Amino acid sequence: MPKYIIHISDTHFGDNDSPYNIISMKKSLISSINNLEGIKILVISGDIIFKGNITAYTQAKIFFNEIISSCNIPKSHVIACPGNHDICQGDLPFKGFDEFIYALRKDNKISFTKNNSVLLNIENISILLINSVSHLEHSYGLIPNSAFEVLDERKKEIDIYPKKIIVTHHHLIGQEKYDISTTRNAYGLLYHANKLKYNYILHGHQHSNQDFIVGQNSTNIISARSMKYHDRGYLNGFNVINIEQNTTNKILWTLDEEPGKTTASIIK
Repeated sequence: MPKYIIHISDTHFGDNDSPYNIISMKKSLISSINNLEGIKILVISGDIIFKGNITAYTQAKIFFNEIISSCNIPKSHVIACPGNHDICQGDLPFKGFDEFIYALRKDNKISFTKNNSVLLNIENISILLINSVSHLEHSYGLIPNSAFEVLDERKKEIDIYPKKIIVTHHHLIGQEKYDISTTRNAYGLLYHANKLKYNYILHGHQHSNQDFIVGQNSTNIISARSMKYHDRGYLNGFNVINIEQNTTNKILWTLDEEPGKTTASIIK
């Protein structure tokens, strides 16, 4: 049976200046996911809320719980990591994020208040979630030491799995001349990913398309764009990865002529 990764990022709940009707977008997303026949894993690579607006997690919980329910995605198959917009004020800056992912999964296996990286296995896939904002700096990404420790100390455990994925928020390679927000210590992660034969590194943050292969073992690095970014020149969308066939469908949101209606179109 096919295994699909539905990769969404930068949902920015709490940003009311969006070009899309959220209800229409949800219907379109549900329709796209329900067209898939196979095992589904939902990956959200950070920036669930906008500018640390912790109250916006309420809307995010409702949105994603409806997606999970309508698409019959097992709660254990929903994973996420925080992004720079998920840093909230207070002594526990990721408490809101932890409550968000608990509301979707109903367990405490993913917590970024207690950890900077989380190693899971889902459907015979090893998945490493990394908090690239554990240093609490909004302006750039940084892979925490704990992620490298996991990759070194649990190598034998990771090697067992035929498919391996890393999920982090910040992009690893810059695209623009003045972009200083890339992951500062990206080389270390790329080195480990190649050494351990990771199939994918999935990320967000860039809001634009990134899809390239690095290393002798062909690690595919893919951005999910953004769900509802509204800057000129950026296309919003999400990715559907068939992890068994190593293929990716990039799906873009399309505003139709009918007001408020949103559809999803696959780029061939």
